[in-house]
Amino acid sequence: MDRLAQAEIQSLSQLATAVKVFDSVASTNTLAIEYAKTTKNPHGTIFVADTQTGGYGRKQRSFFSPPNHGIYMSIISQANTPDASLVTIAAAVAVCKAIGQLCGVFPQIKWVNDLLLLEQGEYRKICGILAEMVRAGEQSYVVVGIGVNFLKYADLPSELEPIVGAVFDSAHNPPTTTRNSLTAAIIDNILSDCDYNAIMEFYRKHSCILGKKIRVICEKPYFATALAIDGSGRLVVENETGQIITLISGEVSIAI
Repeated sequence: MDRLAQAEIQSLSQLATAVKVFDSVASTNTLAIEYAKTTKNPHGTIFVADTQTGGYGRKQRSFFSPPNHGIYMSIISQANTPDASLVTIAAAVAVCKAIGQLCGVFPQIKWVNDLLLLEQGEYRKICGILAEMVRAGEQSYVVVGIGVNFLKYADLPSELEPIVGAVFDSAHNPPTTTRNSLTAAIIDNILSDCDYNAIMEFYRKHSCILGKKIRVICEKPYFATALAIDGSGRLVVENETGQIITLISGEVSIAI
């Protein structure tokens, strides 16, 4: 069985300061945030779990985290930008590159924090990312939470079946790498020095929404065309009346 192993991840990673692996936790982000607040120099500390009982994403939405099938991790890093959305974008690029390097497929990125793969002509979510800023005295840190659906899970809840995918499928696309190797690659990509110009170029190139009709999900949802992603990671759209709108944050879906 492909088991997550602290010693192996630590040996494979060039940049992790400390790796902490758990069989089960409520949430790796919750653990990492508390650790960042109470520990001196927590930069580079990684929390990894085989399953989460209370994993969450944006707006505290539950993140389904079954055992033996995913990578659920949180990385503590010094905050080099006060903008959580840029951190999220950098993390999306880091994960996308790691999957491309080790798994042979490059996911598409849906603004702002989801990685998708095409399965039978439809995009399915294989990864979610949540960046949370933490203040510890005079120092600021960012906790980057990442959930990767590594291997297809056969018993998804019915509401997730149409939207959730995985990097690998043991029946039709068996793993070409291990969870430990992919975890280490993600860690090193995220903790590497950031060139935000290069990150934004990659992010735009691998966007699955630019130039397409999307649905902007808000209090009064509307349809629009995704025109651009600016240097601050904001999404520029044109609604159906021709109005140009810049979205600082929020949620979109690909219009059918």
